[in-house]
Amino acid sequence: MNGNELTTRSENKMVTDQTWNTLYKQAAEIIKSGFLPPSIKTPAQAIAVILTGRELGIGMMEAFRGIHIIDNRPSISPQLMMSLIYNSGVAENIKIESTATECIVSGNRKGQPAVTIKFTTEDAKSMGLLFRDNWKKQQQNMLRWRAISAWARLTCPDVIGGLYTPEELENSDDVIGKNEATLELSEKLNTDTAAYDTWREVTTTAILDDLAACKIDSDVRRVNRKYQKDIGQMLDEDRQYCLDQIDSRLQEIITDAGPKGEPIIKEEEKEAVMAQETPNKATPEELLEAKEKHSQEFGRQAVADINTCKTKAALNVLKASVKFISGRAGCNIVMKEYIDACLANAYNKIKT
Repeated sequence: MNGNELTTRSENKMVTDQTWNTLYKQAAEIIKSGFLPPSIKTPAQAIAVILTGRELGIGMMEAFRGIHIIDNRPSISPQLMMSLIYNSGVAENIKIESTATECIVSGNRKGQPAVTIKFTTEDAKSMGLLFRDNWKKQQQNMLRWRAISAWARLTCPDVIGGLYTPEELENSDDVIGKNEATLELSEKLNTDTAAYDTWREVTTTAILDDLAACKIDSDVRRVNRKYQKDIGQMLDEDRQYCLDQIDSRLQEIITDAGPKGEPIIKEEEKEAVMAQETPNKATPEELLEAKEKHSQEFGRQAVADINTCKTKAALNVLKASVKFISGRAGCNIVMKEYIDACLANAYNKIKT
């Protein structure tokens, strides 16, 4: 990828309705194959990954391999980061010096001063990382990837889209730092197996209880934020279990619920919406025709309204409006998923 290709990639971020329809059909078929990561369960989620890949200038399957959604935010593997940088041709003199206790990465963007980043075991310890399985087994590799990702964001943020690695996003405190109490807990859990097992059981039970009480998707997101630090301190297998449970509960609610922040709309209420727009003595065929007509008309208007939103606040207002909620409730399942995919894409493209 050269400089011209970076410009072209930026110009091709807009997605036409025809492209959306094609992507939706492709995503649905690929999900059926069972070859995607288990966290990708719907066409809308798959499209979000595909579009992130398009903005990075990579193909569909490479996007599925290298892009991961952590807490509703895209992240990319460190291997993909380096691949993007090498292929872009915008950086030079890249040098990586790695030992068992530190990694130093240096290099410069063409025509600019060199940037040097060092990441050590002391840095990892201060972030509470050394107790994790992958750090215990592959400490030198993990030091290398941490140093590379930090260097890449400073030197070539446009090439990697300013993204973080999955591990960095799984514990956002890696980016902003941890307080002393958290560090002490990390060290204790790392050295005392019995204490860790007890803490994990209590924490996991609390997470599951809170998830069971969730009624709308924003409840699930609050639970995720509430336990983010705790989940980040778990061993890999335990952390993945909790993340899967959070994702599963979120998808369960989204499947049966209206837009973000709205209570679940039951089938009887959906039928009532349609009944208001159709004659009392309508035949099943007429009801189906009316539902299809409503889906097409509302779908076009909803997508147009979504495209006019320039901020996430505007999208939130749109999703919470009575017109949007009732209109979406009367659509067929295909149109609902298409509208949700459009919303996901809009949120993904808006920075603030």
